[in-house]
Amino acid sequence: MSDGPDLWRPDSRAWRHTTKQQLAAWRYGHAVKNRSFDLLVVGGGLSGVAAAVAASRRGTRCAIIEESHMLGGQASTSAVAAFDITFAYEVLLNGYGLWGEIVDRLRIVYDSLGLAMNTARYRDDSLAANPVIIDRVLGEMVKEAGVSVFRRSKVLDAGTARVGVSVDTDRGVFSGKYVVDATEDGALLPLLGADHRVGNLVFRDGDLGAGSADRVSIQDITQAVTVQYYPGGLPDDLRVPEPPRYMQFRREFLGTYPYDPSGARVSDRGFAGYRATPDLSGRVAYTGSQWEQVTRTSLNYLNDFPVQASYLLDKDRQLQDDRQATLKTLALLHFLQQEVGAPWSVATDEGFAAITRPRRFADLVQFENVLKHFPPRVYMRESRRGIGIDTLTAKSIFRHKNRTPARWYSDVVAVGTYPPDLHGGRAEEDLEDDLDETFLDKPTTWREGPFGIPSGCLIHAGIPSLLLAEKNISVSRIVAGATRLHPTVVGIGEAVGTLASISIRTDSHPTEVSSLQIQTSLLRNGAFPFHSAIKGLERTDSDFATVALAVIRELVPTFQADCAVGERVLGVERGVARTIGKDILNGAASWDK
Repeated sequence: MSDGPDLWRPDSRAWRHTTKQQLAAWRYGHAVKNRSFDLLVVGGGLSGVAAAVAASRRGTRCAIIEESHMLGGQASTSAVAAFDITFAYEVLLNGYGLWGEIVDRLRIVYDSLGLAMNTARYRDDSLAANPVIIDRVLGEMVKEAGVSVFRRSKVLDAGTARVGVSVDTDRGVFSGKYVVDATEDGALLPLLGADHRVGNLVFRDGDLGAGSADRVSIQDITQAVTVQYYPGGLPDDLRVPEPPRYMQFRREFLGTYPYDPSGARVSDRGFAGYRATPDLSGRVAYTGSQWEQVTRTSLNYLNDFPVQASYLLDKDRQLQDDRQATLKTLALLHFLQQEVGAPWSVATDEGFAAITRPRRFADLVQFENVLKHFPPRVYMRESRRGIGIDTLTAKSIFRHKNRTPARWYSDVVAVGTYPPDLHGGRAEEDLEDDLDETFLDKPTTWREGPFGIPSGCLIHAGIPSLLLAEKNISVSRIVAGATRLHPTVVGIGEAVGTLASISIRTDSHPTEVSSLQIQTSLLRNGAFPFHSAIKGLERTDSDFATVALAVIRELVPTFQADCAVGERVLGVERGVARTIGKDILNGAASWDK
């Protein structure tokens, strides 16, 4: 069954929807010589890819260092592929920037396959994709941008020099002027001795200070997995025997699965519509409202596993908790197969078993035919967070009513729209006293709406060569519950890559780069860090940058405009905005491309 005591052999079913270019990239694992770049991005998730593409398109020599064989992070290697979006901001989220480009490219692929992307949450305005397709699209983007990508590269150490930073990997040493921590867990921060937060604890100068990491809760982890409905019956090799702790986990599933979270959709596919993804097997094409036809979904509901801050600090503890989270998801699969009698098991064609990779848990050999099709990582909702020039707190993103913006400032470089959604670590004592944060700062009802992220949250306060992306930016725990979502981490990555490229090109420290410089470059490349879309203004318009700049700097009045999709959009006197924005852009010619 395996190539050796610690390895799984590839499964050809996992290659079914890959391109030759993907397979070549996944298999490439040869040692490389020491390499030097302008910018190193550690972590090839959504935020890391966005940072690298943004920087490279602006002329910066950039490399991505990624431990797994796939790009996409939470959306691929953690199988959270039904995108977490806020439905009232279709144009604002999907119409601009690199996130808009990613969505457009994914749609082109799915159109060619005769499949829809709007498959999740029982809604036809949802967005979902498959890990293998997400990796394909991101791989094409980094290749076109000229980014050097080093997959299957494990970071061993990192350090700062008089000028720049070095990252030691199992494939050699990489050096750069700047490095971006875009890992899923903030792994670079302790290696660099950077001040950072873990839960409500603060690490300064490598010292934890008062507090015990075993008594501090952080957000739950989830071993998500993409599963397939097999109408002809379960393949024998994909049946899940009863796992350890089954009876304990079973109590959480009873009365809920296989129905939807509200209990209203009574069917062995009721739960599936919640996180439904397109079915690459081609058996059926469906949309979110056609949940009774769903044949592929992600198990990412009621299989959360609680963890403490020690999860991020102790590798042995992390392995133990990952094993428990995996057992819980195996228990859910066993429950669906044996007690519900539904033919659900792992999808075998998402690319996870396409290469030889380490067996994750040596004592779970009896499950390996299923486990090798699990994604390589659990979904971590909370990571280490760097301490930046600015720290965004819950008071700054507070929305007084649902679907209204937070207080806005003209120095915003990225935008979030999600409410502060904490899965675990929800007690008052889990929050940060030093940030004067309490649960009065977290609404008890669902309140989504745009909020701004300033560049100071992306710049580490103590290490000049370190920039922050993904879930590792300088925010409070409550805010981290709102910034971890797919579109937001892409916007963060795009902003930090833009910041890095300006710093390198102008030989300036990131703190010397103004928000106006970052915004100007973002706008010229189709991003739009603002709280509302502008009616009729598209990122491909020739006057997009000039009009948008005048708007986001609040130099022209705006007014409420009607929009067919029901989204709050603004109108502007376009000619006036174009003139004002053009004057600013002309003055920016010396430092922006």
